[in-house]
Amino acid sequence: MDKVLFSFVGKSDPVMNNWDGPLIHILRNYKIQRVYLYFSKEMIERDKTNVYERTIKALDDSIDVIKIYRPNLDNPHIHGAIDDDIVDLMINRVKNENPNSIIYANLSSGTPQMCSSLNLISMSLPFPVHLLQVENPEPFKMERRSNINDYMDKSGEEIINDSLDSIEPINRCIEVKSKNILKLIINENVSSLLDSYNYYDAMKLINKYSDLYSSEVNRLIERLYYIYNSNHEKARKIQTIEEFYPIGNARIMNIYNYLLYLNTKQELGIITEFARAISPANTFLLVLAINKYFKVDLPNSYFKPTKYGNRIDYDKLINDYPDIDLSENHNSKFISTKNLFTIYTYFLKKNDLESKLLELTKSFNLLLEFETNFRNASAHEISSFTDNDLNQLLGVNSKGIMDKLKFVFMTINSEYNNQINWNFYKDMNLIVKSKMKGAYNEE
Repeated sequence: MDKVLFSFVGKSDPVMNNWDGPLIHILRNYKIQRVYLYFSKEMIERDKTNVYERTIKALDDSIDVIKIYRPNLDNPHIHGAIDDDIVDLMINRVKNENPNSIIYANLSSGTPQMCSSLNLISMSLPFPVHLLQVENPEPFKMERRSNINDYMDKSGEEIINDSLDSIEPINRCIEVKSKNILKLIINENVSSLLDSYNYYDAMKLINKYSDLYSSEVNRLIERLYYIYNSNHEKARKIQTIEEFYPIGNARIMNIYNYLLYLNTKQELGIITEFARAISPANTFLLVLAINKYFKVDLPNSYFKPTKYGNRIDYDKLINDYPDIDLSENHNSKFISTKNLFTIYTYFLKKNDLESKLLELTKSFNLLLEFETNFRNASAHEISSFTDNDLNQLLGVNSKGIMDKLKFVFMTINSEYNNQINWNFYKDMNLIVKSKMKGAYNEE
């Protein structure tokens, strides 16, 4: 990956007291491909003979030198004098002209006020900037004399040869480990979105500032978004190190994912939405139970497609099981919790499993009561309710309902219990947050 340097031109450049100035020393040690040189009015006067570019080319002729003259900048010692200009240059020149390069900034050339501005600006840009300082050599004399006349007419080669760094190459560059302020703010915002399982807005925010993050962070959040919204086709196409599909059976994995989704709604206290979304879980679990304990495959044997979706084929069911009583279901052939629970209780008695499956049956009955009394009302009317309402009518709150769903799932699918993690989304959020705090994207 190419390396780009943004640097002010200071009075210690190109060489001072027979040692590299900061600019030349960074170029010598970091193998920079392109350098942007920023000149104040005073430094433009020093560059009449093109001394800085001549010296850089003598060091490495392949370096692309871009000069930025600011003839009206006669007060670089004033705080904030160049801030807007630097922001514009860093974004619209340095970054846009080098979108895939590692960007460095020299914090040792120029006035202290200029370097301070560059430091703060670099820490708030929407992309990573690696900040460099250059230490003085140990024998460096603090009393500095002007070097304006020393190199005005010398060749670049002569200037480079004047530096003892050409003879005794010691890297005096220091990488400043400053936090990107903008990234810290984004991290806080994304963390809040993750805590509320709002993966869509988290994904948008990370994409907007993708230069500040590794592509792994982007992939993780995108995959979480698709899984959370049951788009498993797209989710499976995104490669991540972390395991997202621990259960090999696709049908069981789908209901497990759906229960994880319901679990987040309950945790957030969105009880009405939790209630509205519970029916598919109830029906799927009843179908699994009927298949496992009674060896009756409803979907393949007694569901029939219609233009309105699948319906229960009562005629075939009654033909195969004449003693089944479906009178309570009247003419409803929907694949509903009520209808499936009627079928479940029939096979329960027929197979004499009432005692063995007592706790499972009690759980299904509670889930049916919850759906009948709360889910149906919230699905068809403008209404809301709280955990207090649930406790008063059913003697259990929303967490109790969610616990019943987990119990039913783990009872029916006990062979997968070691793969189940009900804190999946919380754990994945912690992994994402950890990776968000990592190093800048240098891929």
